[in-house]
Amino acid sequence: MGMKNFCPRCNTSSVYSIPNRSYSHYNLSIFFAACDCSPVGSEVEECDVVTGKCQCKFGFSGRKCSVCDVGFGKFNDGCPPCDCGVAATAQVCDLVTGNCTCQNGAQSPRCTECLPLHFGLSASGCQGKSLFLDLLL
Repeated sequence: MGMKNFCPRCNTSSVYSIPNRSYSHYNLSIFFAACDCSPVGSEVEECDVVTGKCQCKFGFSGRKCSVCDVGFGKFNDGCPPCDCGVAATAQVCDLVTGNCTCQNGAQSPRCTECLPLHFGLSASGCQGKSLFLDLLL
């Protein structure tokens, strides 16, 4: 039995099959669900007819291609690579904002600057400037 026999009005490229064990004794072992591929993250609207997985663009992930892949962020901007700076805790950024997590004393979306009154941007962050020493000098 082909897919058209189960779902004659379905566009086979926009639905996928879901086995349903509770109705198997009625020979209705397949239900259909919409692919619902993300228009932003998927290459095409069609999905795999068995798994429902959409074909994702580079940097996108998930069954519907509706999230950024690890190492990519800013979904609404097309999931560009994170590109975290030297003072980031890792080369992984927030999937939605694209901001990196910075070491102590560092700031900016990519961890490429020191906080005010901090200096020495490095892989361990930035060192704080002592206000007490400034008062003595």
